[in-house]
Amino acid sequence: MKCAAYVCVFAAMIVVANAADDETCGRLKDFEFAAKPAANASIRDWIEMRWIANLPEDTLYQKECHHSGSEAAAKLCGWLLENSSWEFPGFLPMRILGCHGAKFSDHFEYSPMWIASIGLDPGTTDDRRMVLDVAIGGHKGDSVVRYSVFVGPKAEEENPLPPLFPAKDFLGVND
Repeated sequence: MKCAAYVCVFAAMIVVANAADDETCGRLKDFEFAAKPAANASIRDWIEMRWIANLPEDTLYQKECHHSGSEAAAKLCGWLLENSSWEFPGFLPMRILGCHGAKFSDHFEYSPMWIASIGLDPGTTDDRRMVLDVAIGGHKGDSVVRYSVFVGPKAEEENPLPPLFPAKDFLGVND
């Protein structure tokens, strides 16, 4: 009987974990496909999560989410603030990549330094693509994850965003 109870608890944990995964991926898809440009327009929609590095003494942690101003970006930002780990910022880019088919070992541990820009192609015919920018460790300042959706053939060049941190802030440079 005791064994059956453990099996039930384990099964419930799997169902809850899968439901959370489905919700994350569903919310990302809602954001990715909300952008609908007018004829001949190119747009970029984005969210940027920040885990603040230099906090006041009495503050345990602080996260912020900035966005492009669209309704979809604002909605995703609000949800991410409530549903992203404040301890492990690397979980967010791993989840985004996981929602796009990346597989990670059960024992995978990301490096405390992760600086990357990763392009994702959804396979649509509307010149839509996503870019995941990650700056966790390896630089002075906040940990940052930015997720952009480009729609239109010139969306990236017409709507540039600043770098996640200044090049001079790489650790080991100008220390």
